[in-house]
Amino acid sequence: MQLNKTSLVFALLILSFITLNAQDYFSISGDNQAKYIYRVAEDSLKNYFNDELNLNVNYNNLTFGMSFKANLPKYNQYEAIDELRPSQISYQWDERFLSYDKDQYFLQAGTIEEAFGSGITLRAWNDKDNDRDKRLDGALIRYTPEYVNLKIVYGALRNDITEQQIFKNDIVTGVDAEVNALPGLKLGAGITQYKQKEATMSYLAYNHRNIYSGRGSFLNNLLSISTEYAEIRYEHNVPKTHRGHAFYNSNSLFLDKITLNIGYKKYYSFNYNMSDLPALNHYDQLLSSIANIKTEEGLSGDISYSPNFSNEINMHYSEAWNENFKIRFANAFAEYKYNADDYGIQAEYEQIETKNQPANSWEKEMHPGVTFDFYSFAFPLTVKGKWGVKQQTHGEDEITLQQPFIQADIKLNDLFAFSIISEFEFNDDKSETWVGGELKTNIGDHSELKIFAGKEKGGKVCRNGVCKYQTPFEGIRLELSTNF
Repeated sequence: MQLNKTSLVFALLILSFITLNAQDYFSISGDNQAKYIYRVAEDSLKNYFNDELNLNVNYNNLTFGMSFKANLPKYNQYEAIDELRPSQISYQWDERFLSYDKDQYFLQAGTIEEAFGSGITLRAWNDKDNDRDKRLDGALIRYTPEYVNLKIVYGALRNDITEQQIFKNDIVTGVDAEVNALPGLKLGAGITQYKQKEATMSYLAYNHRNIYSGRGSFLNNLLSISTEYAEIRYEHNVPKTHRGHAFYNSNSLFLDKITLNIGYKKYYSFNYNMSDLPALNHYDQLLSSIANIKTEEGLSGDISYSPNFSNEINMHYSEAWNENFKIRFANAFAEYKYNADDYGIQAEYEQIETKNQPANSWEKEMHPGVTFDFYSFAFPLTVKGKWGVKQQTHGEDEITLQQPFIQADIKLNDLFAFSIISEFEFNDDKSETWVGGELKTNIGDHSELKIFAGKEKGGKVCRNGVCKYQTPFEGIRLELSTNF
């Protein structure tokens, strides 16, 4: 209740700023996202529908935004629903905010998204692909005069994310400042306090985590250097004060047509799920997502070479390891791109290797692939093919899987585009096939309809120029997007 009162007072303060503005401007904009899913799965509900309406009203320097969501019921991509229950039907105003933006001042009350630095200290956002809403209900102030960028955040978590130990009404308070110290040089520092609900034998209390951070960056025509350090201290309602830290560094050297980059990371006991730690690899995977570890350390190197507008070569290699080198992750990636007026070619190779000695397991994936783009065809066509090989060892068991993949995207005209996707996985003992198709069409000038039917293996899915992560799926999915 106290947080709601604070947000209301803050909103009234924003409203008072309207008298400072002499312009006369009014507009309404927004979008509507409707989705129907028919899921093919045993012991599962088949039909799902959800709709989200986002509306923004702009008057001079004021913006009022709100979002309405209806889940009838909502599709859970991680868990099947065996039968429909009243608690799974919901319809509510999910997001409301009021903001004022003029010159160097920005104030917002209500639902907020914000990040400090690279996100190590704080990143509050809505990860729609993974259905994890880390936005806050509270207040945000930004003050950005010529040489300073100051941010102040106060808010509460909006939802439970149990698997990440994040709970509704956890409190986040933070201050972050960045100064343009010299031409090309920026220095920043911040402090964030995270109060998390903690159930005890006799009462419900909050424990405190204080996160202190400092960072610096330098950029000119030759160099780009970025360094950030954060320290976390567990203060209140914790048996003893405990410290963890995160260090991240990325350095680039620009040599005419060649760009070199080297990066380093070390995360120690940084168990703070409102952060967004850089993975520092092309596959974008943290070692901590593979195993429960205390320390994650790693190095990466990148080389990019662009001799002209038609050719580009990129190479990447990275490794990460835990405190005793018994859990390791390696990622190599190389690609060549060629673009002409009528066609384009992209050849790539990616290798991922994971070693978990305590679990007596090892895994290696190799994914060579090639993509052809034909721009001048009567129907522009993109064809992508890969042949993956996955090798696994667990104890004395060894498995090798062949994973061919082929996808074709064709643009029939200004209204219709179609994709067909085929994935296979087989060895001497098993065989599985995923085949699906997606049709995308424009309805008028402001609406787009996508229809998918078939079976998806899951993972990173790229179709018709849009990439996102999908969980395994079989069935029919209709998505209607409208902007206004």
